[in-house]
Amino acid sequence: MINGTNPGPFNNAGTLLRSTSTGIATIGVVFNNSDTVGVNSGTLRLTTDGANTGPFGVLADATLELGSGTRTFGSNITGAGVVTFAGTNTVSGSYATPAIITAGTTIFNGPVSVSDSVRIAGGTVTFDTPAATLAFPFMRQTTGTMSGADNITLSDSLLWSNGTWNGTGTVTLESTGLLALSGSTKNIYTRTLEIAGNATWTGGTIYLYE
Repeated sequence: MINGTNPGPFNNAGTLLRSTSTGIATIGVVFNNSDTVGVNSGTLRLTTDGANTGPFGVLADATLELGSGTRTFGSNITGAGVVTFAGTNTVSGSYATPAIITAGTTIFNGPVSVSDSVRIAGGTVTFDTPAATLAFPFMRQTTGTMSGADNITLSDSLLWSNGTWNGTGTVTLESTGLLALSGSTKNIYTRTLEIAGNATWTGGTIYLYE
């Protein structure tokens, strides 16, 4: 752990690698990355503010955990690992890593290309990217809010138990996909849901608002 009483910032201008196979490495001071961060194994946890202009790489089975604090990411975040988002995050660089939004506010306004899953388990995530249409295989929402103007196309599945959609745009489940509705309350404000695949509805209510 890196922490302290009234500490100065940790400014990374080289290559920072998280390579221990287990456990959590925590950076509890302001962390600014202008070069390269690699999360090769285990978990790297950031718990306060930061301005990041250099890339982050998260390898398979590794986790980048973004806790409380306000952060900006102006460069690429890539890899087959997982990034968990809490706090306040603005991602304006290219994003291509499975994501779990757990709390706070996360805004994606740069290119997004996720070949695995996006999970919303709390907080608010906003998709306002240059492409205006995003293609994900899999999305799961258990609570929280999805917002923004982007259209979202899902090829595999949408599992939705609770939570809210707002903003504009259309969520489209392709003919290869499965929509599974469960849980309790699901709210759709102004967005459109189009289902070309199969659907199962085992619980809950969808409320539609103009």
